[in-house]
Amino acid sequence: MHQEEITDATHRSLTASLFSHTRALLDKKNRTQEDDINMVHCTHASRYHWSIVGTPLNFARGERVEKDEDRNWLHKNLDDIQTSIDG
Repeated sequence: MHQEEITDATHRSLTASLFSHTRALLDKKNRTQEDDINMVHCTHASRYHWSIVGTPLNFARGERVEKDEDRNWLHKNLDDIQTSIDG
């Protein structure tokens, strides 16, 4: 199977879209469990793309959630979210 190379511009576009979607989910009132799972996946995907084309500052931003309460929530619930992802 032939796999096409992903351009730097595509990596940048993907990471910006994924980061924006993550922020929208973080700000959403009454997030569902599906929203929480999607938020985790988007955060990891955004960070992956930044690791390819980003600066150290971009990469550092991908390693943290900006709001303390969201970062605390994410860490507190990560095991439960991972369990539900794994099935």
